[in-house]
Amino acid sequence: MLQKRMFITQSMQRLLNLFEQIEDEDIRNIIAETVFLESKHRSSSQKNFPIREVRNVVDTVARLREGQKG
Repeated sequence: MLQKRMFITQSMQRLLNLFEQIEDEDIRNIIAETVFLESKHRSSSQKNFPIREVRNVVDTVARLREGQKG
């Protein structure tokens, strides 16, 4: 089945270019999840940004890193 290709705006392309320069994979994951949450929030009727969800993402990555060290 043929899928439509997503249109990438100039601002999205700049974000992708900056994103590729981040060497730490965990930081990239945190940023990607935060951007996803922001995008999801923008299209919802909620008034307040879901900061608790962002904290959960950061905590999850931190726990994974701590588990790898120990």
